[in-house]
Formats: sequence, structure tokens, C-alpha cells
Amino acid sequence: VAEGRHGQLAIGVTASMIYRDVPRVLDAFARQRPDIEISIHEMSTAEQQQAVARGQLQGGFVNVVTPAIGLDSCPIAPDPLMCCLPEAHPLARQPELDLRALAHERFVMFVREVSPAYYDDVIACLHGAGIHPRIQHAVRQWFSVIALVAMGQGVALVPACMQRAGMAGVRFVPLQPGGGRSVLTSGAFVWRAPVASAALQALIGMVRDW
Repeated sequence: VAEGRHGQLAIGVTASMIYRDVPRVLDAFARQRPDIEISIHEMSTAEQQQAVARGQLQGGFVNVVTPAIGLDSCPIAPDPLMCCLPEAHPLARQPELDLRALAHERFVMFVREVSPAYYDDVIACLHGAGIHPRIQHAVRQWFSVIALVAMGQGVALVPACMQRAGMAGVRFVPLQPGGGRSVLTSGAFVWRAPVASAALQALIGMVRDW
């Protein structure tokens, strides 16, 4: 246990992080440290940071650039935003999209208090295209965002990794670069400083190497 070869770690993850590199990082860690048991807890970024600060989680994969006070962090690879459109939308078959073409669309948005960084990334992307969005719906999960788009309730900007969820009824279209409209979503692994667990220190090292 003292050497970080046995033990348990409770780790948080946001829904979108499941579709990024997190499973591969944890799989590589499990092969390297097979006697450390990791339990995964899906929570929002805000909930994870509170749980890590209280010691309920040892670490968390969250969507922030700067972690909450008292937490340390290691950045992970960013993910670009894509436009999520209903499958029957006239622009859904375009190879790439100029956001200005969506200026008069209704948008399905992620609730800001759940993940401020994601919300701010989307708003920055829209404002960069000169769009002040008409927000039709505000929800707490990316799956809900995509489901509402599939039902024709609006369009959305979502992390590219959400394509891997394989949800029917939508198309994901890359954004045209330039003009402040190409936005990379942030991500980090956070933990409470100082690190008291050798097992956690080993996982932090794996995330940094990855």
C-alpha cells in the first residue's frame, strides 16, 4: 500500500470524459497496477470538485482549465466543438459549417452551473461568430442535449467526442476554422493537494504521461 501497488481509488468522471481518453488511461493504469481497485463515479464538474475537496473522491476528470481552490490539476488533451444538427436539417450533410449560417436557429444549451467551462466555451464560440443564441432548452447532460436535437428541438455545439455515443437522429458537422469560431473544450484531472496516497500519485503520473 505504501508503495502504491495495492489499494483503492474512487475517481470521478463527467459523461463526456467517458468518450475521451479517460477509459484508455484507466485501462493502461489497471494493467500497470492490477492490485489497485478503481471505482468510477459519474458526476458533473462542480459535484466532482466538491467531492474531491471533501475527500469523498481521490480525484476527478473534469471540464475546467483552472481547478477550485485547494485542488491541484493536470491538463488533458482538449477536444474541439462540433455542430450537432437534426439528421433532416438542410445543413446536416455539409462537410463543414460556418456558424453564421445558424444565426437564426434555436439552440439547446448545457446548464452553466453544472459545468461553467463547457458553457463558456460554447458561448465564446457563438459570440465569435456574432451569434447571440436563442436558447430554447437548457439541460444537465450532453445526452439530453443530443436527444433534444434529434427530436428537432434545436441545434447545439457539443464536444467532438460525443460522436462516439452513437445516438441516432443527429449529424455532427465540423466547424469552419478561423474567426474565433474554432474552440477547443478544456479538460483536467484534479486532486486535493498535497497527495497523501502513493496509489493516487501513480495515477497522476499515468495521466501526465498520457
